[in-house]
Amino acid sequence: MPNSKRCIKIVQFFHNGGEHITNYLSSGKRKHRWDKEKIIKDEFMPSNLGEHRRKFMVNKGKCLNQDLSKSIKTDIAFWGEWENPSKFKPIKYNNIDERLHKWLSNSTNKKKVKITNTKKDRYFQKNDIPQYVHYKFYKENNKKIRENTDPYIFGNTFYYCCCKQSDKYGNPRWLQTNLASGSLILFGSRLNNRFILDTVFVVSNFKPYCTSSKDNLFFKKVLSVTDTYSNTSLEPLRKNKHKLMLYSGAMFDSKYSIGENKIFSFFPCKKMNKTEDISQCVSKAAFSRPFLDLKKYNLTIAGRGASGNILEKYKKNNLITKSDKEVVAIYWKMIVDDIIQQGFNIGTFTEETNI
Repeated sequence: MPNSKRCIKIVQFFHNGGEHITNYLSSGKRKHRWDKEKIIKDEFMPSNLGEHRRKFMVNKGKCLNQDLSKSIKTDIAFWGEWENPSKFKPIKYNNIDERLHKWLSNSTNKKKVKITNTKKDRYFQKNDIPQYVHYKFYKENNKKIRENTDPYIFGNTFYYCCCKQSDKYGNPRWLQTNLASGSLILFGSRLNNRFILDTVFVVSNFKPYCTSSKDNLFFKKVLSVTDTYSNTSLEPLRKNKHKLMLYSGAMFDSKYSIGENKIFSFFPCKKMNKTEDISQCVSKAAFSRPFLDLKKYNLTIAGRGASGNILEKYKKNNLITKSDKEVVAIYWKMIVDDIIQQGFNIGTFTEETNI
């Protein structure tokens, strides 16, 4: 599909930011159809059959050094989406009961408050503190209907394949299906009147595809994706017959070049030293997601899905006359600087499972 019919955009993209298990949905059409108490006991979460949520994860990966010149192999902690099965552990925070009592007392104006599981879940949700850490990831062998993972940040390439690309009738949405190379997508969520960020996606390439393909070789060979990605993100879409766009992200090792500027996809993360007691060691690396200043970046907290093209509004409000490519590079660099200033590392890779 020719790039001339497209234009470079900056898109703010909202997705459900609640943590899996903690932000459990027990009723409605999109309810989570699994036994919450059982999966907590088993420390194993099956494929998600309900509304999308995020997971706080630990995995082998890469993040950048301080001057962003090279990547470092290390264990990293990060927020993201993985709707296939995973093993997890509750995170062992020091003095958590004391912190809960203090927060609940302040919120209810009572000196002593009984801690229940519901109140505990509310504390973690409101403060964006992960309650569980997922550390082992699996493919789904059952062909049952399940949610797909999108965006996908595992392996050598980030992908964005479907979320909000079509309306409920299957008609393609122009904004999401017409992103040119060099476009910037900010995937995040709304929390406490802030936009919290989990993935920065720089579009490199794009390929049209149909979700109803019955031949798995089409996904793996024609679209040139891995078996794990096909299983996790494309196969769950077969219940639909939509014509969508598969976007691949510009990666650190093959950056998208804009003159002298090099921009690439990444996710905020923190380095950590993984030990056998993952529940304990991850508590030092567990974090609330970084936020972006709404006014500085011309963002909103009122949207659902893609909020529209921010690029023109940002140029107009800041009296910028540079080209779209140059403005995207400036905007991207501001985000990187803010993420680092908030104490995070720039994650560029996390290992893809073959299990």
